Amino acid sequence: MPSKLIQALRGLTREGISKLSDATTRLDDWQNQVTGFGTAIDKTTYTQYVGGIRLSDQALSNLYHGDDLAARMIDIVPDELLREGFTVETGDADLNAALSEQLEQLGLDGKLADAWRWGRLYGGAALLLGADDGRSAAMPLVPERAKALNFVHVLDRRYLWPLTYYTDPASSKVGTPETYIVSSTSSHTEGQGFAVVHESRLVLFGGATTGSREREQNNSWDHSVLQRAVQPLAAFNTGWKAVELLLTDANQAVFKMNGLSEALGANGEETVKARMKVVDLFRSVMRAIVVDAGSPGENIAAEDFTRQSVSFSDIPATLDKFMLRLAAAVQIPVTIMMGQSPAGMNATGDSDFRWFYDRIRSEQTRKLSPRIRRIVKVMLATKAFNAKPERVEIKFAPLWTETPLAQATTRKMILDGDAVASTNGFLVASEIATKRFGEPNGFDSEIQLTDEGKAARNAELKGDLEDLSKPPEEREPMPDDGGGFGGGGGFGG
Repeated sequence: MPSKLIQALRGLTREGISKLSDATTRLDDWQNQVTGFGTAIDKTTYTQYVGGIRLSDQALSNLYHGDDLAARMIDIVPDELLREGFTVETGDADLNAALSEQLEQLGLDGKLADAWRWGRLYGGAALLLGADDGRSAAMPLVPERAKALNFVHVLDRRYLWPLTYYTDPASSKVGTPETYIVSSTSSHTEGQGFAVVHESRLVLFGGATTGSREREQNNSWDHSVLQRAVQPLAAFNTGWKAVELLLTDANQAVFKMNGLSEALGANGEETVKARMKVVDLFRSVMRAIVVDAGSPGENIAAEDFTRQSVSFSDIPATLDKFMLRLAAAVQIPVTIMMGQSPAGMNATGDSDFRWFYDRIRSEQTRKLSPRIRRIVKVMLATKAFNAKPERVEIKFAPLWTETPLAQATTRKMILDGDAVASTNGFLVASEIATKRFGEPNGFDSEIQLTDEGKAARNAELKGDLEDLSKPPEEREPMPDDGGGFGGGGGFGG
């Protein structure tokens, strides 16, 4: 870049540079001076995206509570995430049972779904953990000082305002809220209507994926999932409304009357109304239309009654395209979002369901499981449990269920593989039986050796190596299985 240009740019203000950047024309493009393609006369040259207005909280509430499709787009993901519930595995059956009972008393299943729901709708929500540790709510939570986790409340973004932020650059939480102002969700709550709460006492839920700058502009919250989908949703609903209007005029009656214009011009409205009343009377009584056949001698034209029909042959295909566009906006297959059966030859919808449930499974693993684990760890640290298990694992039942025949085929293949592993000494029968038939979802994962199993194999391997180091006459004899090249089943017979 020439030095004079650099000096000129340095003399510009930030606003001047911005205007210069906006006025700059890109030259790296395909152009055709004859047809105008890619030039200033091309209709698409100046097409650009202009950001829409962010949906207000009231608009989002109206959409969810008033539009069935908007509500389904919000509800389908949290409802499927927790459709089969979850279990907590700590390695201790008694502790698992106690945790399950406590979680059921808290109603955590439904509250997790609601928090996820309002997070998707409003761009943010939280679960308030009611663990009284004797400290101010504005201070970090110390679960070990609390008697128990007494309650869990659901709060959406409308009741949460970030107050202070983490500012230490060395902290992994720098730039995120440290404390929130939490207002009461009910006018019947006793005491003051708001409180300052530390973020450690909240389990946060987000909305659509949102950039850091956009989050700052949105008071540290995400955009709603409906923000991107509102235009496709409006187009879809407009299409259905247009069809509804067409149905009301699907068969339009047309009555041709000789001299109508002259009659109306000569204040003959009453005559016209009387004639139409007679026509309507005959149509009601005789279910027929009686019209004047005309008089050729007097040169009077005959009356005419016809029906103009509207064709609906191309409308279903058009509505299907609107439906696909709407489904793409929220990443939900049409078969699931609209609850319709797959169409077409050999169409089963399996690919749509599998893709969607794989996505739900990913959400369970990456987002939902860490939140549940954090709540469970708070419960375990309180005095009610005072337990520190080696592991806290959150398990979800499979969402996709195969047919009984497919399940039997899959299990047979798995057991055949287990048999090969057992024959070659990789597994023993007790391990296979315990995993496959001793656990509720034993056929859904590979068999992992326990610490005892690993120790037994290491001891066996060590013994084999020590035996091989001995002279041949001192080694343990090989077991005779009755076949192969040695023993009675060999070729020597």
